[in-house]
Amino acid sequence: MHGSTSSASRSSGYAILSAAAGHLGSQVRPRPHFSSFLLDLADPAPDSRIVLLGADGLELACELIRFGASDVSIARIADMPHDTRADIAIIPHAPTARLIEQSIVVARRSLHPLGRLIMGDVPTDLLGIARAHLRLHGFGRLQSWTELDRLALRAELPLRGGVSCA
Repeated sequence: MHGSTSSASRSSGYAILSAAAGHLGSQVRPRPHFSSFLLDLADPAPDSRIVLLGADGLELACELIRFGASDVSIARIADMPHDTRADIAIIPHAPTARLIEQSIVVARRSLHPLGRLIMGDVPTDLLGIARAHLRLHGFGRLQSWTELDRLALRAELPLRGGVSCA
């Protein structure tokens, strides 16, 4: 599935918070930065375990903590995943094909079987490569958005939201 949202269709300054941000904090405030948009795509619950991959995760980690996330870690792409499985992996910046491939591998190893991946700042010409690598590593429900003239992807592992009780 491919979703698309343009910055023109959102309110100016991206002031409307998603339901997730409402779960994580009591204040509604303008969030004009791209990292805030990635937080909204991640849609974390208060008890979500979140791992930020790459060098550009500090701003987003601070924002997650401000909004009440209790389990946020930052790892380099070269690091081996922690023993703890994350609910959400966020890659704030993926500018090259090699970094896209490496970060997807690390994210997949970091996530539990119901996990979600958010990849930000993907160059438009590398969208096909990113989608192919996500599928190769078992991700589904691929969606992309453009916000502030930057491309972001959201992918989920197959069991995410697909389990139902009979």
